[in-house]
Amino acid sequence: MEDCPRPSEDLVPGSEVGVPLPQAVMVNKPNVFDGKRKHLTSWICKVKRYFKLTGTPVERQLDLAINYLNDVEQNYIEDLEEKQGIVINMLNDLFVALRKKFVNPKEQEILRKELYAVKFSPLKGIETYSDDFLHAAA
Repeated sequence: MEDCPRPSEDLVPGSEVGVPLPQAVMVNKPNVFDGKRKHLTSWICKVKRYFKLTGTPVERQLDLAINYLNDVEQNYIEDLEEKQGIVINMLNDLFVALRKKFVNPKEQEILRKELYAVKFSPLKGIETYSDDFLHAAA
């Protein structure tokens, strides 16, 4: 039996060697966010990746992402919009609101340590010290 070439639509366009297109890949949906600060960054990355891989239209992303929040976080977002007048129109607005809610409690301590670590050195000069200080204080 002769080897028949595969139809061109089954090959990766522009490839010199007949490389078959991958079969449809199942993309895992993101888990419902559990409301724990330590899981927020990972959840955001998974949601973004899911939307990118599935080609979810931008106008649907916010509503879908809110469905992947637990009830407490959904209520928090609703309260922001209804009681505080904060507008959440886009996916990034949702992520910003959640990051503000789940701010790292040690962030100020970390920044303070960076500032205290800035030391003047005669070898580096006052300009370097000033630049380092302003960078740490920003």
